[in-house]
Amino acid sequence: MNEGSFQEVSGLNVKLGTEEVPEGGENRYVHRLPTVPKYENLVLKRGLLKGSPLIDWVRKSVEQFKFEPKMVLVNCWM
Repeated sequence: MNEGSFQEVSGLNVKLGTEEVPEGGENRYVHRLPTVPKYENLVLKRGLLKGSPLIDWVRKSVEQFKFEPKMVLVNCWM
């Protein structure tokens, strides 16, 4: 379902890191384990929305200071 269009979208990045954990009893062995991924904020600029639930969601956040996480699917057409 197409809810709207935006001229610019940013923040579609994820940063993955590792943590070094020494092996118990053997200080010369180190295991590199993945850490929790860190996501940037999604920024949508210069949008065109008409009759979209996204408008109500943003309005509720700004005017009533009520924040609810929502799933947003971003498709890129060039």
